[in-house]
Amino acid sequence: MRIHAVRPVEFLFLLVTVTIVLAALACTPAYVTEERELEKLARRSMNPTNLQAWAQDYLSTYQDDDAIPVELMPSQIREMFEQEPTAYVMEEKPGERSVMIVWGGGFGHRGFWIGQPQFKAKVEERPLFLVQWIPGLYFCTQNR
Repeated sequence: MRIHAVRPVEFLFLLVTVTIVLAALACTPAYVTEERELEKLARRSMNPTNLQAWAQDYLSTYQDDDAIPVELMPSQIREMFEQEPTAYVMEEKPGERSVMIVWGGGFGHRGFWIGQPQFKAKVEERPLFLVQWIPGLYFCTQNR
Protein backbone atom coordinates (compact mmCIF):
# COMPACT_ATOMS: atom_id res chain seq x y z
CA MET A 1 0.00 0.00 0.00
CA ARG A 2 1.34 3.32 -1.05
CA ILE A 3 0.86 6.46 1.09
CA HIS A 4 0.39 9.74 -0.76
CA ALA A 5 2.45 12.58 0.67
CA VAL A 6 0.60 15.89 0.94
CA ARG A 7 2.45 18.81 -0.53
CA PRO A 8 2.59 22.04 1.52
CA VAL A 9 0.38 23.87 -1.01
CA GLU A 10 -2.30 21.19 -0.83
CA PHE A 11 -2.16 21.19 2.96
CA LEU A 12 -2.47 24.97 3.11
CA PHE A 13 -5.44 24.92 0.72
CA LEU A 14 -7.15 22.22 2.79
CA LEU A 15 -6.45 24.08 6.04
CA VAL A 16 -7.86 27.37 4.71
CA THR A 17 -10.94 25.64 3.27
CA VAL A 18 -11.72 23.83 6.52
CA THR A 19 -11.20 27.05 8.52
CA ILE A 20 -13.58 29.03 6.28
CA VAL A 21 -16.25 26.32 6.44
CA LEU A 22 -16.02 26.07 10.24
CA ALA A 23 -16.09 29.85 10.63
CA ALA A 24 -19.16 30.12 8.40
CA LEU A 25 -20.97 27.46 10.40
CA ALA A 26 -20.08 29.11 13.72
CA CYS A 27 -21.15 32.65 12.76
CA THR A 28 -24.45 33.93 14.07
CA PRO A 29 -26.24 36.28 11.68
CA ALA A 30 -26.34 39.93 12.84
CA TYR A 31 -30.13 39.98 13.02
CA VAL A 32 -30.08 37.09 15.51
CA THR A 33 -27.42 38.79 17.64
CA GLU A 34 -29.38 42.07 17.67
CA GLU A 35 -32.61 40.29 18.61
CA ARG A 36 -30.88 38.47 21.47
CA GLU A 37 -29.40 41.74 22.76
CA LEU A 38 -32.80 43.45 22.66
CA GLU A 39 -34.48 40.45 24.28
CA LYS A 40 -31.96 40.33 27.12
CA LEU A 41 -32.28 44.04 27.82
CA ALA A 42 -36.09 44.00 27.64
CA ARG A 43 -36.48 40.99 29.91
CA ARG A 44 -34.39 42.76 32.56
CA SER A 45 -36.08 46.15 32.37
CA MET A 46 -39.76 45.79 31.51
CA ASN A 47 -42.92 43.83 32.02
CA PRO A 48 -44.29 42.49 28.71
CA THR A 49 -47.89 42.54 29.95
CA ASN A 50 -47.59 46.25 30.80
CA LEU A 51 -46.09 46.98 27.38
CA GLN A 52 -48.92 45.13 25.68
CA ALA A 53 -51.51 46.94 27.84
CA TRP A 54 -49.97 50.31 26.86
CA ALA A 55 -50.21 49.39 23.16
CA GLN A 56 -53.85 48.33 23.52
CA ASP A 57 -54.70 51.52 25.41
CA TYR A 58 -53.02 53.55 22.70
CA LEU A 59 -54.89 51.74 19.93
CA SER A 60 -58.24 52.18 21.66
CA THR A 61 -57.63 55.87 22.36
CA TYR A 62 -56.12 56.97 19.05
CA GLN A 63 -57.72 55.94 15.78
CA ASP A 64 -55.14 57.41 13.41
CA ASP A 65 -52.48 55.25 11.84
CA ASP A 66 -49.73 57.84 12.02
CA ALA A 67 -46.45 57.68 13.86
CA ILE A 68 -46.79 57.56 17.63
CA PRO A 69 -45.23 60.58 19.36
CA VAL A 70 -42.24 59.65 21.53
CA GLU A 71 -43.70 61.42 24.55
CA LEU A 72 -46.65 58.99 24.51
CA MET A 73 -44.41 55.92 24.68
CA PRO A 74 -43.61 54.19 28.00
CA SER A 75 -40.50 55.52 29.74
CA GLN A 76 -38.84 52.06 29.58
CA ILE A 77 -39.05 52.25 25.78
CA ARG A 78 -37.82 55.84 25.55
CA GLU A 79 -34.85 55.08 27.81
CA MET A 80 -33.90 51.68 26.40
CA PHE A 81 -31.28 52.98 23.94
CA GLU A 82 -29.60 56.34 23.36
CA GLN A 83 -31.30 56.56 20.00
CA GLU A 84 -34.91 57.72 20.05
CA PRO A 85 -37.40 55.00 19.05
CA THR A 86 -39.87 55.26 16.21
CA ALA A 87 -43.33 53.79 16.69
CA TYR A 88 -46.28 53.51 14.39
CA VAL A 89 -49.61 51.77 14.06
CA MET A 90 -49.83 48.82 11.70
CA GLU A 91 -52.94 47.32 10.17
CA GLU A 92 -52.16 43.99 8.57
CA LYS A 93 -55.81 43.07 8.12
CA PRO A 94 -58.89 45.28 8.44
CA GLY A 95 -59.66 45.63 12.12
CA GLU A 96 -56.38 44.03 13.29
CA ARG A 97 -54.24 46.91 14.41
CA SER A 98 -50.90 46.59 16.15
CA VAL A 99 -48.02 48.80 17.24
CA MET A 100 -44.47 48.50 15.98
CA ILE A 101 -41.68 50.20 17.97
CA VAL A 102 -38.23 50.19 16.39
CA TRP A 103 -34.74 51.57 16.69
CA GLY A 104 -32.39 51.58 13.75
CA GLY A 105 -31.41 53.09 10.47
CA GLY A 106 -30.22 52.24 6.99
CA PHE A 107 -28.63 48.94 7.97
CA GLY A 108 -31.62 47.52 9.80
CA HIS A 109 -34.02 47.86 12.69
CA ARG A 110 -34.84 46.10 15.93
CA GLY A 111 -37.78 46.48 18.22
CA PHE A 112 -41.18 45.18 19.25
CA TRP A 113 -44.33 44.29 17.35
CA ILE A 114 -47.28 44.42 19.73
CA GLY A 115 -50.87 43.37 19.25
CA GLN A 116 -53.62 41.77 21.29
CA PRO A 117 -52.84 38.36 22.82
CA GLN A 118 -54.40 36.57 19.81
CA PHE A 119 -52.27 38.63 17.36
CA LYS A 120 -50.03 36.49 15.15
CA ALA A 121 -47.25 38.48 13.50
CA LYS A 122 -46.69 37.47 9.89
CA VAL A 123 -43.55 38.09 7.91
CA GLU A 124 -44.82 37.35 4.43
CA GLU A 125 -44.28 40.88 3.14
CA ARG A 126 -41.48 41.94 5.46
CA PRO A 127 -38.02 40.44 5.88
CA LEU A 128 -38.29 40.23 9.68
CA PHE A 129 -36.84 37.85 12.22
CA LEU A 130 -39.45 37.39 14.98
CA VAL A 131 -39.32 35.83 18.43
CA GLN A 132 -42.48 35.72 20.51
CA TRP A 133 -42.09 37.09 24.05
CA ILE A 134 -45.70 36.54 25.15
CA PRO A 135 -48.76 35.85 22.99
CA GLY A 136 -49.25 38.90 20.78
CA LEU A 137 -45.89 40.55 21.57
CA TYR A 138 -42.78 39.88 19.49
CA PHE A 139 -39.16 40.93 19.37
CA CYS A 140 -38.34 41.77 15.77
CA THR A 141 -35.20 42.55 13.79
CA GLN A 142 -34.76 43.48 10.17
CA ASN A 143 -31.42 43.73 8.40
CA ARG A 144 -30.89 45.01 4.92
